Amino acid sequence: MAKYVSGSSSVNESLVTGEAKAVRKAGGDKVIGGSINGDGVIEIQVTGTGESGYLAQVMKLVQSAQANKSKAEGMADKVAGWLFYAALAIGILAFILWMPSGLATAFERMVTVFIIACPHALGLAIPLVIARSTSIGATNGLLIRNRQALETAKRAKYMLMDKTGTLTEGKFTVATTLHFADQSQEEILATMAALESHSEHPLATGIKAAAIEQKLTVPAAENVQVMKGVGLSGTVDGIQYEIVNARYLQDHQLTYDKTQADQWAAAGNSLAFFAERSA
Repeated sequence: MAKYVSGSSSVNESLVTGEAKAVRKAGGDKVIGGSINGDGVIEIQVTGTGESGYLAQVMKLVQSAQANKSKAEGMADKVAGWLFYAALAIGILAFILWMPSGLATAFERMVTVFIIACPHALGLAIPLVIARSTSIGATNGLLIRNRQALETAKRAKYMLMDKTGTLTEGKFTVATTLHFADQSQEEILATMAALESHSEHPLATGIKAAAIEQKLTVPAAENVQVMKGVGLSGTVDGIQYEIVNARYLQDHQLTYDKTQADQWAAAGNSLAFFAERSA
């Protein structure tokens, strides 16, 4: 664990918190050990190491969950206790009944009953399964604070989950680029990357990454302005462009293939519309 001192940057804390979006750090903010720094440079002051660190606290949480017994484990211990005394009584009874056949035979029958009826499997099986489940969950980023949750989960009808970073990786990528003008897909993507180079939005990060992956030459953008709740605009090579959403197109009565856009959106895609502003 550390504390922000100076500098300007965003850090990725998904390793320990599951939050995929980079978190901007300012004066006095805590920086979790295991975070990945972004493009900026920051100075931090270490406030906790070893057992006082964040990861150590998470490990203690997992160990505490493994130490606590669930209702099934408690019931298994009780039943195992009852079976122990039942096996003991039956074993002694078998010893008495087989005494006429000799001491050795009677002792053999009693030990056989003890071995067969001993409830050790019941006492070990349930705790072993739950401990293994807790360990597998922790390996996959699922921390179980209460073992009882494993037993009650089967009765759950609805679940509320954070989508980004939990159900998804939180990394946006460009699925495809559709163009309806003289510009090629590569030219459109390069121009969009030029405008998005001034933005830290998750969609902007995906567009810039796609341009780098395709080794495109990204031109310089000027007069880039953020359009709140819509997108952004800017000038590239003397031409003004905009990256907007569908609502902006509808509000300004700009035509586009709504049917195709709805199909892409229904497939789980986030759509960004690239438009050239007429003089």
